[in-house]
Amino acid sequence: MLGERERDGDARDGLVADVGMQARFECALDEADFAPCSAAASHRPAVSLADGKHTLRVRAVDQAGNADPTPARVTFTVDTKAPNVTLTKKPKGRLQAKGSRARARFAFRASERPVRFECALAGKGVPKRQRRFRRCSSPLTLKLKPGKYTFKVRARDAAGNLDRSPARHRLRVVG
Repeated sequence: MLGERERDGDARDGLVADVGMQARFECALDEADFAPCSAAASHRPAVSLADGKHTLRVRAVDQAGNADPTPARVTFTVDTKAPNVTLTKKPKGRLQAKGSRARARFAFRASERPVRFECALAGKGVPKRQRRFRRCSSPLTLKLKPGKYTFKVRARDAAGNLDRSPARHRLRVVG
């Protein structure tokens, strides 16, 4: 219940919330009407949410039915789709080494932004650390000794969704 505040017997202007007030809560998701909800720390909708932006509003309603005119609101994005990576530039399948190495140039992009790219290179004589996916960026130039290689690149979006089918390119460097 809202009421006037008194201090030391003098009435002061202002409204304060009664500490003993019993309130109920109402929630509204996106453009839906407010409906009763619990004061629990999380709110789970009865249906799955589509990918995209959503807004949850929560308001208190006192025993007299007065609803908070300025509900708390949080906007969030649901993202369940993994990005897809495309190689936009790649070397020919066979490269001639100039000296002891050949330069293999790659460029790639993802189907969404922002993403973090991760690259891996497989082939005989490739150090273990390069065989595992690790952070990389586009464009990327690799200096390769003669041999057969497979270059792979994948992306992870801001929601943590990981591209499960990395873009790949096989090549052979000849000396």
